[in-house]
Amino acid sequence: MATKTQSIFRDLDLSFTINPLSGDVPVLKDINAVVFGMKSCLFTNNYEKPFNPEFGGGIRQFLFEQVDDITSAILQKNIAQTLENYEPRITVQNIVVQANPYEDRYDVTIQFFMSNNPAAITVNFFLERIR
Repeated sequence: MATKTQSIFRDLDLSFTINPLSGDVPVLKDINAVVFGMKSCLFTNNYEKPFNPEFGGGIRQFLFEQVDDITSAILQKNIAQTLENYEPRITVQNIVVQANPYEDRYDVTIQFFMSNNPAAITVNFFLERIR
């Protein structure tokens, strides 16, 4: 008898696009929910969430600093601390923040494990100022 795999982690898709079949707001599941929550934590500034002023990574503040290895190291530490404090669904294995001064941005790679998945998951994104 085959068992149906149930998703453990579920979040609302905050883009609030309407599902054309059901008419409801779509639900993110498992890896997509965790990655969305992780990015949401990182991109939320302090004092942005009502009644919880300490919440958030506030990594946007680093976009106005010099793009160099020192800021990359500070940004890496900030990301690690934020994920440790506010994302209990994951265990971070590695965080790499590369300064890319020629494109005026930081390339970020986060490798982590989810509590319900033994495989390592890698998320890549970049941080840049809007010109």
